[in-house]
Amino acid sequence: MYPYSSRKDKEPRSESGKATNIEPGYLNEVYTDLEDVLDLIEVVIAEKKADAIYLEILLNQIKIKEEHEIVRQICLDEHKQVKVLTEIYLRYRNIKPSFQTCERVLKDTVLNNFEECIFKKLDSIDIYKKMHSCFEDHHIRDLIHSLMIEEYIHSVKFSYLYSKNK
Repeated sequence: MYPYSSRKDKEPRSESGKATNIEPGYLNEVYTDLEDVLDLIEVVIAEKKADAIYLEILLNQIKIKEEHEIVRQICLDEHKQVKVLTEIYLRYRNIKPSFQTCERVLKDTVLNNFEECIFKKLDSIDIYKKMHSCFEDHHIRDLIHSLMIEEYIHSVKFSYLYSKNK
């Protein structure tokens, strides 16, 4: 059995088929319109590019080799995510995404930058979770799911760096 249900019920269902008693609002922010998700992907691509630039600048502030390598790898992953999201976008719209460049400013300390990165990664997880259900193609859903897991791993790494430097 495939782990994702492509059925789009309004109410979550239990194994017996009866509606479950999940609080209203639990599924409110799930995207159901593909065009809305593709517009969101344009925004996410711009933010991912800004994140990669932000991390490249942050690398200059990090003096410890182990921490530098962790952030460098996350930066490379951000570039990879841009490519994956661009491929998804191209698959559905057949044109390159157009977007306005976002700009992020470094905080005063490395610790504050790590803290900001943690929350940025958690926001990314939430965005991927919302767009995941819109795609019926299991390959695309798997890609979105892998991006979500990658963001989770990044948040854990930034949490480690934050706690180590606190």
